[in-house]
Amino acid sequence: MAMNASRIDRYCARLAALWKTVPDWRFGQLMCNLLGAAGVDPFFPEDEELFTAMEHEMSERFRPGEFVNNHIEGVLRNEQS
Repeated sequence: MAMNASRIDRYCARLAALWKTVPDWRFGQLMCNLLGAAGVDPFFPEDEELFTAMEHEMSERFRPGEFVNNHIEGVLRNEQS
């Protein structure tokens, strides 16, 4: 079964929102920190499950999380538009 290519832009926007909360990190740092700290092997989970774990990690890492959550909520609002 083929994956829907339209999901790529949606997930890239979510990744950009997460990255903007830590703009001093290089891309490799972002991915290592998100995936490692979230405790998820990125090969097996579905996209949504992986992003949920990464977003949760960012909101936990940067308590109270308002900045992170505002970025994520903004991305999700744009997805629904």
